[in-house]
Amino acid sequence: MSRAERRRQNKRAQKSGKAAQPSSFTRPLAIEQTIRDALELHRAQRLAEAVWLYRQILSADPDNVEVHSYLGLALEKLGERGEAAAHYRQAIRLAPNFAIVHFNLGNVLRDLSRPAEAIACYREAVALEPRFASAHQNLGILLRAGGLVEDAVAHLNKSIALKPSVANYHNNLGNALADMGRLDKAADSYRKAIARNPALAEAHSNLGNMLCAQGKMEAAGECFRHAIALKPEFAEAHRQLTLVKEYAERDEDLRAMEALYASQEIDDEQRMHLAFGLGRAYENLKQYDKAFRFIAEGNALKRRRIDYSTDQTERYFDYLKRPFTPDFLEGAQVLPANGPTPIFVLGMPRSGTTLVEQMLASHPEVFGAGELSALRAVVTHRFARPGNPGFPDAIRAATPETLVDAARDYIDRLKALSAKRHFVTDKMPHNFELIGMIKLMLPHAKVIHCRRDPLDICQSIFKNYFRASGHSYAYDQRELGEFYKLYEDLMAHWHRLMPGFIYDVQYEDIVADPRKEIASVLSFCGLEYNEACLRFHDTERPVVTASASQVRKPVYAGSIQAWRRYETYLTPLSEALGRS
Repeated sequence: MSRAERRRQNKRAQKSGKAAQPSSFTRPLAIEQTIRDALELHRAQRLAEAVWLYRQILSADPDNVEVHSYLGLALEKLGERGEAAAHYRQAIRLAPNFAIVHFNLGNVLRDLSRPAEAIACYREAVALEPRFASAHQNLGILLRAGGLVEDAVAHLNKSIALKPSVANYHNNLGNALADMGRLDKAADSYRKAIARNPALAEAHSNLGNMLCAQGKMEAAGECFRHAIALKPEFAEAHRQLTLVKEYAERDEDLRAMEALYASQEIDDEQRMHLAFGLGRAYENLKQYDKAFRFIAEGNALKRRRIDYSTDQTERYFDYLKRPFTPDFLEGAQVLPANGPTPIFVLGMPRSGTTLVEQMLASHPEVFGAGELSALRAVVTHRFARPGNPGFPDAIRAATPETLVDAARDYIDRLKALSAKRHFVTDKMPHNFELIGMIKLMLPHAKVIHCRRDPLDICQSIFKNYFRASGHSYAYDQRELGEFYKLYEDLMAHWHRLMPGFIYDVQYEDIVADPRKEIASVLSFCGLEYNEACLRFHDTERPVVTASASQVRKPVYAGSIQAWRRYETYLTPLSEALGRS
C-alpha cells in the first residue's frame, strides 16, 4: 500500500473513530459476524458484553488488528486504561502505520499521567497523518504543560488551520500564547473562541484574565460573571472574580460562592478554588479568622493532589550548585550576544518582583516582558535533550560555541518581544535557580534579587492560588518554610560564587523610600534616573501575576507585617523558618 493510500485510510478511520486495518486482511465469515455483533454492543454502550465478545474473537484470531483496537477503546471507556494500552500496543506491533491507534494510545498514556510517552505517540500520529487535527491539538496541549510552549503553539496553530471552526482549539492556543507573554494575541484567540461558541465559559474566563493583566478590572469582572452565568458551578471563575473586586459586604457574589462551596455536588478541585476565593473575600472584609479557615482548606485540598518532597528539593538545589565553581565560571566566559541587555528580576514569589519590574518598565529605555519561560526553555533545549547527561551535568561538557548559541537563542527571544528597547526585564521569580546559567551564558545581564520579610513572603504565598506549575512547595506551611530556607541557602551560594553580580533590593526599603531605592537599582543596571519610575502605577502594560491590581496603585505600606493578621495560625511556618 502506498503512503498516500495509507493516509486516505487513516483519514477514513479518524472520521469513524475506529482503527483502520490493512487492506490485505481476510478472515472467516463467522468472525466477521461476531465482530459486527460486538460493534453493535459497543455502539449501544453495552461495553462489558462487547469486551467479552472481543476477547472471544482474539482467542481465535490473536493477530486481529481491528479487534485489538476496538477492545482498547472499550476498555478505555470502562476505565481499564492499563489493559487498553496493552491492546493498542499490540495493534501497533501488528500494523505500525495507523495514526489513529498511536493517537488512541497517546490519549490513554496522557490519562495515566505519562506525558512523555503520550507526546511520543502523538508525534508518531502526526508524522503518519500530518492532517490529523486532534493529534496536533492534543500534542500541543501536552507540550505546553511540559513547558515547550513554542513547539506547542506550532501544533495548536496547525490544528486550527485544519479545523478553524473548533472553538476550544482557539481557547487552547490562547492559553499557550498567554504563557509566552503574547497577551494581545492570546486575547484575540479567546475572542475567536467565543465567536465560534459564545457558550464556552472557559474562553470568557480566560479573556477575563487577559483584561485583568491589562488593568481593565471592571471588564475582567464582567467576563468572569459571564462565565459563571453560563456555568454556575465554574468554581475557578468564582475565584478569579475575587481577584478583581474589593468586598465591602457579604454581597451576591460572595453568597453564590458560599452556596456552591456548601453543595454536595462539587468535587475537591472545585472546592479548592472556592476556598481560596472565599479566603480572599473574607480577608477583604477583615474577618481574618474566617478567612484563614478557608485559606487552610484550599491549601489542604491542593496539597492532596501534589507529589512533593522537601528532601527531593534539597537534592535538586545541591545538584544545581555542583557544576558551578569559581574556576569553571572564570574559564568559561563567553562574549555577550548582540541585542538588548536582560534584566532578571527574581526571588521568591510575593517578594516584590512585580513592583520592581513595574518601576523598571516605566523607564523609557526598558521593556517589561513579564514572567518569561524563555531561560528555562533554552537551558532545557540546549543542555537537557535526550542523549545529553542532563542539566546541570551537561554544562561541564559545553563548548564556548554551545554557550554562545544558547545566549543568542535567549536574546533572540527577547528581540521578538521588543527590538527597540536597550533593556528587557525577565521577571520569572524562580530564575533564582538558574543564576549560574545566567552568569555563564549572559555575563552582561543584570540580576535584581528581591527580598522581603520571610513571614510576609510565605503567608502571602500560602493565601494565594498559583495557576502555574512549579510551586508544589506552597501548600503546606512547614514545607513552605523549609523551601524558603533552601532558597536562602542557594542564594547565599550564588552570592559567594559571584560577588557583585547580584543586586539585592529589600521590599520594605522600597516602601520606606522609593526614590532612593529605585535610583540605586537603576544605577546598578547602568540606567539614568527617570522620575517616571516613581509613577509606575500610571504605566499601562500587561501584568500577569497575583499583584496585577496592586501595581496599579502607588506604593503603600499595608502589606508590611501583614502576616501578623494570621499570627495565631502560622506556628508551623514560623518553626520551619526558625522564627518561633
